[in-house]
This record gives sequence, structure tokens and C-alpha cells, in this order.
Amino acid sequence: MTRSLRVSHASVARRDPHLARGVERLLAARSGVTADPPPPPTLLPIALGSVRATSRIAVAPFCPRTPDDDALVALGGAAAAGAGLVVTPVLQAFGLASDDALVAWQRIADYVHGKGARFALRITTADAESAPLIAERAAFIGFDVLVLDAGHDPLAGEAMPATLAAARPKFKGWLGAQVHDKPAARAAVVGHAAQLVRAGADVLWVSAPSDGSARLPAAPLADRLRNELGVAIVVDGADALLPDLDAAIAAGRADMVFVRSVLVAERLRSPR
Repeated sequence: MTRSLRVSHASVARRDPHLARGVERLLAARSGVTADPPPPPTLLPIALGSVRATSRIAVAPFCPRTPDDDALVALGGAAAAGAGLVVTPVLQAFGLASDDALVAWQRIADYVHGKGARFALRITTADAESAPLIAERAAFIGFDVLVLDAGHDPLAGEAMPATLAAARPKFKGWLGAQVHDKPAARAAVVGHAAQLVRAGADVLWVSAPSDGSARLPAAPLADRLRNELGVAIVVDGADALLPDLDAAIAAGRADMVFVRSVLVAERLRSPR
């Protein structure tokens, strides 16, 4: 039932608590968690390559694109609140161009890691030529996840498989790419995603335009990519409620959910 999101995970728990708890125990066992009762699906740990995130909630708080004190407060605050993965705003490549910027981002990375969270960099890159240096600098800073984004540049999008392949040797963490859904051209989007996986993507970061009728508009594409391509998926939670995010994990539509920090605070105050 939860795959449609017409019935949330919380609704299933109210209607059939035995079924819901059984699903949660199965998910927990797969994550190496033995607690009983198990935590909700979004609070289960997940392996990000060689490291482990303490929850499946990825948070990108509103903050500057420069590694100043305001960024430290916002990103560090998300880590302190309990985000499993703290995510930067989408940066331009020149944001990592100077040594001073590397040191400043490294300070933020150290703080985020000190709070027990993992750190992800989202960055736009136009071509394969710049990708190795970006990946090398991201690794130097200490990012655990690197997500390459072509933005709205169709040429950069077409080149993204080659860009990923060029970045792969320089980044040993979780390497991924942004996938923007285009419902009218879904087959082409899926084909492009398959190319990204063949090029070395460990994770696809899936978003979709909202039509006002779906609580989690990226879920259908996320579901298809995860189960057809066998790749890890982070799905944009948009304005979905926490029960919907739990449903996306429980139903196998995504591995992590991407939300705003206010949702993390709500979940930590009331995990059930």
C-alpha cells in the first residue's frame, strides 16, 4: 500500500501495527539494527561507501554558498540536529578554486563530522576536463559524498556520464549525479540515468517538478531507477510529510530522503 503514498507508513501502523512493525524489523535487520522496537525507516543507518550515516535523512539548510561563519552555523546546526547527511547548497566550480576556500570548507567538514554526520557536496560542473580537479579538492576537504549537477545546461547534461567517469579515479567516497525528472520524456531520463550508473555513479539524486497533486513527486522516478538500475537513490522530499518519507524508504523507493532542517527537528522531537 505504501508504494502509492495514498496510504502512509504511519497510516499502515495505525491500521495494522503488526504489519508495520514487521516491515520495520526487516528493514532494521538489513541495516544491522537489533533494537526492539526498531526505529522508523528514515532513522535507520545506511552505508555510504566505506562510511556510515546514522540516519537516512539528508538535510540542506538554507545557507550562503561561501564557507563563512553563517554557513558553519547552518550546516553545523543541521549536523547537531541529527541529520545523517548534511548537504551544501549547489556550488559553482569556482567556489573551490582557492586554497583559502578549501581550508574554510575543511573547517566546516571537521565540525559536521565531529557531530557524527556525513557531509555531501553538490556542485555544478560543465565538462569532464574540470571534473578531476573538483573531485580531488572535494576529497581533500573531507566530503563523504560528491554530487555533480549539470544544472539546466543541456550540453553539460549530455556530457555528465563522461564527467562522472573523469571524476571517479579522484574521489573514493560516494560519487553521484543529479537526475531531474521530465515526465513527458521519462524514457529518455531513465536511459540517461543508466548511462550515469555505467559511468560509475554510486548514487543518483532524484528531483521532479511539482504539479501540486503529489506529495512526493520524485518518488515514481526514484522507484524505477532504484529497482531497475540497482543504484542507491536519494529522493527529493519536496514538501512531503514525515510519514510519506518513511513510506518511501519502507516501500523500497529510495535509500535516503532529502529534506529541510525543520523536518529533522520535528522527527527528533517525536520519532513516532
